[in-house]
Amino acid sequence: MNIRFIIADILSVLGALSISAGAFLIAPWLGMIVIGLALLAISKLME
Repeated sequence: MNIRFIIADILSVLGALSISAGAFLIAPWLGMIVIGLALLAISKLME
């Protein structure tokens, strides 16, 4: 994989985590969904 893509993926995951933290304060179930999607993306990257 290209390093540029790896960095972009890491930044998008960090962005998703920060958004999920904000969403978690507003609506806990929404935060759980976003965290689940972020974990799913991470697991796909690790394959």
